[in-house]
Amino acid sequence: ESADDPFFSWDGRSIVFESRTESKLMRIAVSGGAPVPIPGAHAQTRGILWTPDDVLISAYDNGLWRLPIAGGAPERILDGQTVVGITSRRLPDGRGLVFDRVAPAREILALDGQTGNTSVLLQGQNASFVPSGHLVYTRDTSLLAVGFDARRLRVTGESITLVEGLRVSEGAA
Repeated sequence: ESADDPFFSWDGRSIVFESRTESKLMRIAVSGGAPVPIPGAHAQTRGILWTPDDVLISAYDNGLWRLPIAGGAPERILDGQTVVGITSRRLPDGRGLVFDRVAPAREILALDGQTGNTSVLLQGQNASFVPSGHLVYTRDTSLLAVGFDARRLRVTGESITLVEGLRVSEGAA
């Protein structure tokens, strides 16, 4: 299938991937079988979250989109935003995600996959949730970490600098 960017469903029973030969997002059961296209899904996304209510949320075309896994018309969640990409595909409870936005400023936001509400967490980019309960991210030429409550989708405490003097790619996601 020339698969790219595979990831598991929230329940671990399916895998979604981009088929380079088909230029589509495909779904296949972990137990086997033939891959099937996801109706209405965009190929060439920049990160995807599969929520427990069987909705895909993906970064595509400078925005965030919502699409039921069973298919249908994609719905733009963030309009007029420049979204670089989803950098933490899924938080521990499977309902939220963290993503980068470059306009109006380089910011890290959280999205509640159930309500569609977004909130600005930090100035920076390239955030990843780590099992210690922190977001690790870059700002300018520094790597930082901050406590993160994944259930409430908010930072806790102050950021600390881990490394300085890094070369950070613009628009990396």
